[in-house]
Amino acid sequence: MMRKPSLRQLWALLGIPTDYALARRLPVQRGAKKLAAIGRNRDGPVIKLGPRAATAWSRMQAAAVKDGIALRPISGFRSIARQTKIIR
Repeated sequence: MMRKPSLRQLWALLGIPTDYALARRLPVQRGAKKLAAIGRNRDGPVIKLGPRAATAWSRMQAAAVKDGIALRPISGFRSIARQTKIIR
């Protein structure tokens, strides 16, 4: 059985410098353990966010509706595997 590559190995495979996140002060995000559905994008897939982000989205969306603005989710949580496919 093959082991999944570490993040450093994956970054090397994708040509991402090992200091990319540190140099830009970007925290490395852990994979989500729980996700909450917040809607669908135009293409139909369900968009999911972490619970705290989903709560913030709901509040923001409700505030926008009060101002006559309709917000649509476009993208949400992506697994490491999905993000790797996008980069490739």
